[in-house]
Amino acid sequence: MLRSVHQTEFRERMRRRLTASAAMSAALALGAPAWAQSDLSDDGPDEIVVEGIRSFRDNTASGTGFNLPLVETPFSISVVSRELLETTNSFNTIQASNLIGGLTAVQLSGGVNTDYFARGFTLDTVTGFKQNGVSIVRNFDMDLAAVERIEFIKGPSGIEFGRANPGGIVNVVTKTPKAESQGSVRALVGSNDFYRVEADSTGSITDRLRYRVVGAYEDAGSFIDFVESDTVVFAPSLEYDLTDKTLVQLVGYAQRINNVPEAGLPTNDLGEVPVSFFEQNRGLFTGQPWNFANTQAQSLQLLVQHEFNESFSGKVNIYQTQSEFERRYARPRFIVFENDGVVTNNGTFNRGDVEEFQIRRPQGGKDSTFGQQLELRYDFDLFGRENSIVVTGEHISFDAEGESWGGARTIPGFVFNVDNPDFGIGRPEVTFGGINETEEEVYSASFQALLRPLPFFTVTGGVRYDTVEATNDAESLEVDDVTFNVGGLINVVKDAGFITELNLYGNYATSFFPTFAQTGQIVDGVEVPLNLLPPETGKQAEIGAKAELFDGELLVTLAAFDIERSNIAVDDFRFGGAFSLPAGSQQSRGFEFEVVGRLTPQWRVFFAYAYLDTEITAAPDAPEAEGRALANVPENSVSFYTNYLFETDNFLDGLRVGGGVVYRGERAGNDFIRSPQPEIGLDGFFMLPSDFVTNFDVRYPVSDNVQLSVNVTNGFNELGFDSSFSWNGSGIKPIPPREVRVGLNVDW
Repeated sequence: MLRSVHQTEFRERMRRRLTASAAMSAALALGAPAWAQSDLSDDGPDEIVVEGIRSFRDNTASGTGFNLPLVETPFSISVVSRELLETTNSFNTIQASNLIGGLTAVQLSGGVNTDYFARGFTLDTVTGFKQNGVSIVRNFDMDLAAVERIEFIKGPSGIEFGRANPGGIVNVVTKTPKAESQGSVRALVGSNDFYRVEADSTGSITDRLRYRVVGAYEDAGSFIDFVESDTVVFAPSLEYDLTDKTLVQLVGYAQRINNVPEAGLPTNDLGEVPVSFFEQNRGLFTGQPWNFANTQAQSLQLLVQHEFNESFSGKVNIYQTQSEFERRYARPRFIVFENDGVVTNNGTFNRGDVEEFQIRRPQGGKDSTFGQQLELRYDFDLFGRENSIVVTGEHISFDAEGESWGGARTIPGFVFNVDNPDFGIGRPEVTFGGINETEEEVYSASFQALLRPLPFFTVTGGVRYDTVEATNDAESLEVDDVTFNVGGLINVVKDAGFITELNLYGNYATSFFPTFAQTGQIVDGVEVPLNLLPPETGKQAEIGAKAELFDGELLVTLAAFDIERSNIAVDDFRFGGAFSLPAGSQQSRGFEFEVVGRLTPQWRVFFAYAYLDTEITAAPDAPEAEGRALANVPENSVSFYTNYLFETDNFLDGLRVGGGVVYRGERAGNDFIRSPQPEIGLDGFFMLPSDFVTNFDVRYPVSDNVQLSVNVTNGFNELGFDSSFSWNGSGIKPIPPREVRVGLNVDW
């Protein structure tokens, strides 16, 4: 019995440490941060004791690599809890992005990929999206059945991740085993032939070994003709106490997505959007029925953590991720929506004609990442307060193979009219052109410190060195850089009335991102590379305030920031995009306000507001674009959700009623020049109108273990546009119409 108690105390201590440093650090891969939400002991310093219903908020997240609650972290971090994901019926990362202020999602490339914009800047597909703190090649939208929470670490605040764009990092934390036996099955059916089932089981196999298995299947249609998808998810994990001081965790994840992608709605060749037409025809399919996109991804993560003594611990993290994809689709470019007989650069067209119908060449390939990380941590007392030092070394190997195909990209002479679309275009012949290979090797080392020189003052800081070598079929290139961050937090109020804690904070951080772009020239009619462009760099200054109210039940965060992104490599169109030009730069300024938690034991609330003032400050390929706002980034955005639990002596007992809104202000549809015609006042830019989507949900406990739910999205059937990817004249995504989904949850 004494041995069992000792093991339990050890696991809880280890888990608290893992929670603080992992999700923001590759060393804490394996989903360790999820432990903080579900398994902390009653006397744990980071626990929130929740009576009645669960709160929307998680008390801890990553961001500094240290054991700090969110309210004491001198950086801006938003956390979407499992409870909020389930309550709002968020099944993938696109839907979850609507819950986070300053984060937007844009579907591109025929709807088969998604770009995420953090504080105005695009997140890189390799370095900007993490799973359990480690790099995952994100050429798919992750299903959330196996996800415990989503963390948005804003700005270049986390040196643990090294190379990245300065907008931030999105880290998805997967579920991990629990000692107590638990299980659930969730089934949903809804509008547009939506069917989904999820299953989750966890518990102990022995007194040292625990397991968890999560699975999901989804078969979904769409409000757009021909568009459908099916998704399969399988996520097993094991946790083992190797010794009384050594914890081992193994987490697997596999996902397969097959879908018919929709390319979106096109503009005309001047960049104008036929708003009224698209609002009345948002279910229009503009591709061909043979469109397809198939993607599968797998990951395996192994973490071994050992506690040498009460002050000194270390961990080794080894991870492997890989994905494969295959896709092919057709899409329109440049619709004519004025009168008949319109003459354009492509000929004479009638109203509703698509001026050019493009066949996307087949795409296929696979990516893999293999990484190892060693982290050593030392905790020590100074002036009677706890301080910490963390030293980390990491190696990442990234390999990508892409298939090259040739053949027809457009169908000359073919007329596709959006008023009377023809879905009989045959799939054109193609020829295989070979495989392009790219490899990257990354070596990193970092040093971090948490110091508390005064009872009311906390300082965090760190420095990181990265060297990155990229190799393709033709050459090998290498760059390196040093990034750092420093943050400070002052406690100004403690336990004063309804204010549990009020802190003021500030931070400064830098980032770098190697593009390996090169300038070019033509020698004897042949395009040849010249100079390697320096890596992109970013820097952020931020100040803010964080407060816990009502005995710590409500967390309020206010942040103001200024981010500069420099040395952006832009396409040099003299070479068809094969080479680049230097000196592009962008800026994002703004502030964010977030409230999450409980106002009363029965009343939960989540509110996020973001104001973003973005600007292209230099654009050597298109100087006319300077001063423009960045595409798909609304100046004002709001996400709000609340629900109330009835506790009565009648049949209403346990009823939970909720609802919320998502508002996005007017935003640029593109941030470049396509077909400028200043003589008639058109320069190729266009704007997407604002939108206001309202959602509702009702949940009722049929019994102690069975719950019935009804969710309504876009309850007032708002007409509008979700996003735009229109550098090629297509990719404007309409907001889905009203959808209803009914769910049944069984827990044990």
